[in-house]
Amino acid sequence: MTLILTRMGRDFVTQVSDRLVTQTVQNAGALPSVAAFDVLANKTIILMATDCLVVMSYTGLSYLDKTPTDQWLAEQCWQDSVSLPGGEVIGFMRRSGRRPLHLGPLLGGLQEKLTAAYTRLPHPWRVEPLAISIGGWQWTRKKRPRPILVSVEKGRGKQAFEVRRLVPRHLGRTSVLAVSPLGHLNALEIEALAHSADLDHPGTTENRFIAEIRKVSLRTDSVGADCMSVTLLHPWSWQIVLRYDPYLPGTERPKAAYTPWLVGSNVLVGPARVRGTVTGRFLSAAGYDVSLHAPMEFDPGVLWGFVAQRRPPSP
Repeated sequence: MTLILTRMGRDFVTQVSDRLVTQTVQNAGALPSVAAFDVLANKTIILMATDCLVVMSYTGLSYLDKTPTDQWLAEQCWQDSVSLPGGEVIGFMRRSGRRPLHLGPLLGGLQEKLTAAYTRLPHPWRVEPLAISIGGWQWTRKKRPRPILVSVEKGRGKQAFEVRRLVPRHLGRTSVLAVSPLGHLNALEIEALAHSADLDHPGTTENRFIAEIRKVSLRTDSVGADCMSVTLLHPWSWQIVLRYDPYLPGTERPKAAYTPWLVGSNVLVGPARVRGTVTGRFLSAAGYDVSLHAPMEFDPGVLWGFVAQRRPPSP
């Protein structure tokens, strides 16, 4: 299962997850094994809604209603289909007018719709766990941003989803670490990470989280070494920082980078495969400047270009 690390503070939120999807393979006369199914799967959505700015990533079951779980979640946020009639995922869409998107109703709806979606799964899949880690800010009626760190989750063998709030309304000067799922890191590792000075700055938080995920990937086949990082700076800075960090030996660089979902009240950007020379500002969405950092292979004469990321069908 994907490992998600989230740092929530007054000044910034950073969430890092790996991108590996695995499946269990039944071996005749031997114990089941774990095999890679999609090594580049997107697991992350950034929601720029009427009353919040949050990042969410999932760990656990990777398909709901025969749809990638991140796409299923994006449809709940967008409140409409995010694919074309032929099934291809939308790369970019802007709709006329702004449709109000509020976090509270979204969380309540997610809890109910996820529970209902599990009842439609083949019986062996219904016992599988799923957790969505959500971190960011929600505005008060006076437009003051307050931190929010929430998990919408169902444990293995459980029947229904629950919403767990992980931070108090008034966070103060402290920061909070959320680890999902529990089990990949032991209690001592979590304690050391939570009190590390690395978590005082966005850049060092990213680096430390990526290092922790790669350390775990060496001891389990269900966590990958390629990482997606999202940092939300304080909402009134209007900045979102994306970092695609694949694990490559030596000085080799990937030919492309990848981005998560970006969902606003009137704009949708699907997960993209990006080519070019991206070293900073990538695009503007819902009033936020979105920058992308990735160690891509140099492509002379090309600033950047992207296409919607294609995903394998449900197994």
